[in-house]
Parts: sequence; structure tokens; C-alpha cells
Amino acid sequence: MKINGLRMPVMGTEPVDFRCLADTLVAMSQTFEKAPLVEIIVEVRWADAAGFPQAGGGLLQLPVNNAADEFYMRFGGAAYSNGFRQTERLVPPGFPVMPGQAIYRYRPASDFPDELARSALWQIGSGVFTANATPPYKSWLEFSPWVAKGIQAVLDTRNEAEKNSDFASISLRYIDAFTSDFIGGLSYEEFLQERLGFKVQLPPAIEKMAADGATAEHIIQFRLLLQNGMSLTVLAAKGTSNGVDALILNTTVSTTEKTAANVETVMAKLSDARNMIHNSFVEMTSDIHGIMKPTSKD
Repeated sequence: MKINGLRMPVMGTEPVDFRCLADTLVAMSQTFEKAPLVEIIVEVRWADAAGFPQAGGGLLQLPVNNAADEFYMRFGGAAYSNGFRQTERLVPPGFPVMPGQAIYRYRPASDFPDELARSALWQIGSGVFTANATPPYKSWLEFSPWVAKGIQAVLDTRNEAEKNSDFASISLRYIDAFTSDFIGGLSYEEFLQERLGFKVQLPPAIEKMAADGATAEHIIQFRLLLQNGMSLTVLAAKGTSNGVDALILNTTVSTTEKTAANVETVMAKLSDARNMIHNSFVEMTSDIHGIMKPTSKD
């Protein structure tokens, strides 16, 4: 995907009923037969003992060490036990690794018996875990148990030095691509303003310099502190998805407050984030629900 040309086993001693947990945390929601959703990304970060501050700020790049390798092996075993048996190494062995960089990716096999998991993947790296959902994604209610299982696998396999460390940040990101099927005969700018409700007004001093018939190409980006203390970040711009021109809407709700290292607390924050993104998206796209074809509520 490009935006403006830029390429952007469960091993715990106490079993957790992840589907029950999801049922408890997820509010009623609208689903669509034809949704613009491209990907959902859950990201959880923690302080990696292998990285440390360097002069001038930032963290020093370090090669993967033995403790990190052991963690990845344990997590890989947990992923395998959960059915995520296709493994891909994203960084060649011996190469320097940036803290927060994903190193391994895990997917279920295409014939995995749980159809709900086939669109999911896990990634693990230096102080980071992600759970991603791609088409044919259906709903958060179906995806969230696999998020919870992945977080549990992290908690069960982290090194002793960081096993009980709080998570440093949690984020949930939705990426939507509005192609011509959704936009119709409107320009991207008209669709942003008339269908999604984003209002952009240029100062008269700039408008008067425009060539006859010229319109501004909008790139909308903002960050907003929410009532619950989390942050909303939105980026909307012309781009491509699977080689098709589209308006890309990237919506993220995140928190950098320390979060206790347990599944229930993390999933509660992710559920709050998901409900905010979902509810605002449903209201914002109300003018094109006829195209999106609402189907049911979870």
C-alpha cells in the first residue's frame, strides 16, 4: 500500500476463555458486506532489555542476542501450539535490529480448521508484538480472541528480566481504502468533505493565487486527545491499495500510559479503542452505507 507515493501454544498455567473475554469486552457493532477495510493492526510494546539509550536520544541498534533468540524460540513454540505454523524471518540472522522492529511473522496454514484465524497473523520483535487482520476479515468479535491469545503467548514467553514489566504502549490501527466503488464520480477532495465530513478551508490569501479551475489536493493529518486519555491519530490522503487508486484513511487510537502486563487489562483498552474507531467510522460513513451494504450487528 502507498500513500502519496510512500510505501507505507498458549503456555500459561491458568487457561483463559478468550472467546468469552471477547464477548464481554466488545460492544454491539455494525458489519458491512462491502467494507473498505484493508487491514487492522494491534501493536503492543514494552521496554526491551537488549536496547538502551544512546547520546543524542533514541535507542542504539543491537544485534539479536542469546536472550532475545531464546525468547523468539519460546514464542515461536507458543505460536505453533496455537496453529500459527507458517514462519517467516523478516530480518536476516546477525543483522542489527532496531528496538520495536518485528523480526518474525507467523501465520496459520491455509487449511487451518478455524476459519476465523486464517486472516490473522502475528509478528514478534525487539520489544514489540503485533496482531494483524487482513481480508477476508469479518469482525473484531472474531479477531479479538486471536489478539488475546497472542498477547498471552507474549506474557508466557518473555524473558525473566521483563516477564512482569508493564507494557509501554498499546495501539489499534484501522486502514481503509475508498476506491472508485465508494467515491463514484466525486473527486477525492469532494468525497472527503461531502461524504466523510472533513472540512478544509484555504485562506483567501492562498485561494486567490490558484490557477483557474485548480483545487487543492488535501492531505489531512491530525492528532486528538480523547476523553478517556487515549489519543486519536488520523491520516487521510490519496494513495493506492493493491495497485488501485484510492483514498486511504488511516485511523489509530493509542495510549502511552503504562499498562499492566495481563491479557484482560490490555484487551479492555483495545476494546475501548476499537469501539471509538468503529462508532466514529459508522457515523462518518453514513452517507455511503447504501454502497457498503450493512449486514448485521455482532
